[in-house]
Amino acid sequence: MITVYRNRRTVLTAKNEEVTRTLADPARMKIYRHVIAAAVAPQYPPRNYRLLAEIALGAIEKGRRPKKAAREAGLAGGWQQMAARGLTLDSLPAARLDSLKDLLDGEGLFARFSGGENGRLEVEVRHCIFREPPEGMDLVCSLHHSLVQGICESHLGKIGLTSQSGISKGGQNCRFLITLT
Repeated sequence: MITVYRNRRTVLTAKNEEVTRTLADPARMKIYRHVIAAAVAPQYPPRNYRLLAEIALGAIEKGRRPKKAAREAGLAGGWQQMAARGLTLDSLPAARLDSLKDLLDGEGLFARFSGGENGRLEVEVRHCIFREPPEGMDLVCSLHHSLVQGICESHLGKIGLTSQSGISKGGQNCRFLITLT
């Protein structure tokens, strides 16, 4: 059992339980347990199988192709991030780019950006959050491509996106070239 101490009175366990101890009577300590919403994820680098499952279930539920469901999930996550920061597609490009970087890093992609001139931006993703399943990596790479496309479109508008999947072939990163249209 993994235990993370928040403070003297509250303990967070690996079973998603928050245990609060009260010291009303030092001789008889009362313990209250309740399940909390946030999951404890003690893995590094992060894998996001919940997102992959949501994409798969969304595709099944709506009768859509998985790539379209992944793009829609990226768009939804990107729009949510933009709204939380009070941004629109009319906001300053630097603010939208900062939001995009924060979102990609928040998803665990460890993205590095370069370029930006002539309407082209290169994104180097140094971590694949869906990497584990060795069979079906082509499908996983296409879902990852569609997810990144949706996230980028939410922040940059209509784009062209090409990718080179390096991680699935044993490389250190995947590269995405964004062309603003």
